[in-house]
Amino acid sequence: MGDKVFLLIIFESITKLIIMKLFTSSLFICFLLFSCSDSKVKPQEAAQQRCDCEKLLSTDLTAFSECNSKVLQTLEEYKSDVEWAEEYQEEYLNCLRADLRE
Repeated sequence: MGDKVFLLIIFESITKLIIMKLFTSSLFICFLLFSCSDSKVKPQEAAQQRCDCEKLLSTDLTAFSECNSKVLQTLEEYKSDVEWAEEYQEEYLNCLRADLRE
């Protein structure tokens, strides 16, 4: 009887350790996934940046050129991501339309 209780206690301890390791590992993986995805530029941000560059066009050509170069570099990084590019295009057009109304 004493041996069974001892084995049961050992089994429970091992099970708890395994569960804790799995939990810790899953938290670590989630952290890595979210930290990597946060560095991605959102299409809305790039579109807004480009709209801001367009506003410089009438006042400062040098500033416009520098601003536009940065945005075009960002667009180059995401040109293979079709979904991102489509969302960017839609946001950029919405931004231009809003500027035309003003």
